[in-house]
Amino acid sequence: MSHAIAVAIPEKVGELAVPTRDGEAKPSRLLRSLWRAAQRICIAAVVMLGAMAAANAACDQTTDSTSGVTINFTSVGQIYRLCLTVGAAAADDSVVYGVYSVAGTDAFYNAPIANSSGHSGSPLLTAADYSPTTSKATYTFHPTNPNQNGQSAKAGQAEIDITLNSKTGGGQDSITLYYTPGCSDFNVGCSGSSIANTPYTFTINLPSPTVTSISPTTGPLAGGTSVVITGTNFTGTTGAAGVKRAGPANSDSSLSGFSA
Repeated sequence: MSHAIAVAIPEKVGELAVPTRDGEAKPSRLLRSLWRAAQRICIAAVVMLGAMAAANAACDQTTDSTSGVTINFTSVGQIYRLCLTVGAAAADDSVVYGVYSVAGTDAFYNAPIANSSGHSGSPLLTAADYSPTTSKATYTFHPTNPNQNGQSAKAGQAEIDITLNSKTGGGQDSITLYYTPGCSDFNVGCSGSSIANTPYTFTINLPSPTVTSISPTTGPLAGGTSVVITGTNFTGTTGAAGVKRAGPANSDSSLSGFSA
């Protein structure tokens, strides 16, 4: 999402003149100072808006699904921005109202995602992050509004940012949240049951190790040459998809300390 601003600054301030002692009309020192201050403010505004535009990242995926999505991570620490479709005709209107980590959550009294104990006497209406751990990875699900498409939810979230915090395995992972078809973000309420029991599944493809270079690429037949393998996602992956060597990887992007 980008922002632009058009600013018109006069090149001259002769029209903002006051009489001097000799009767000649000249811009006053005060008006000149104000004009220079206005220039500085306008320049600062343009710089600030440019920084805001740079900070706003695009959606990695925009969906109106009511069953779930597939997410592809390329590295640990990556934030995947899932934008939901918002509006009266949006198929995922009930999903936008709220997805929850606990099945059976009353969506009317709980803001997404990790809240579940709110009730009529004590609602929990501040959105809460959800940080699940599976056998393969740890994540943070952060509900946010508006989304990177410029759409704003009325009651729920227009975007869910998913961070891959760490991983101990590779391949595919899965997280299931829940929503209620009886609630509508557009109508800001529930006309049917407000209990979130309908599954919404995040199918997650975890990053696998990749090799980008091997150095050196040649050596004597007798062997004994030190080798450095460079790539990505060498650490934190075990099992069939993991990196095999005598010891652990030196870093996520380098394997060394052995010979061939």
